[in-house]
Amino acid sequence: MQPIEIHSRRGSLALGVVGVIDAICAIGTLFVYLVTSWGAASAIDRLLQFSLIVSAAGGVYLLAVGLENLGIRPVLRPRRASAATSS
Repeated sequence: MQPIEIHSRRGSLALGVVGVIDAICAIGTLFVYLVTSWGAASAIDRLLQFSLIVSAAGGVYLLAVGLENLGIRPVLRPRRASAATSS
């Protein structure tokens, strides 16, 4: 998978904001959906609930990419051990 690179700070900030909004809206909609259809959930309801979970995960991913592009925190890549600590 290709890494997402955005070369402007405004673009990376916008990507992070869209990720936060997407995740919050998906989680809120999922919560309301679970409360209203708790006892009578069919297979289609479960599929729609799963799609809301995937949407929330996508929002968190967009937030992580935005943070990494801004240089705030390299979230997606594991830290590498330095040469001094590996010997």
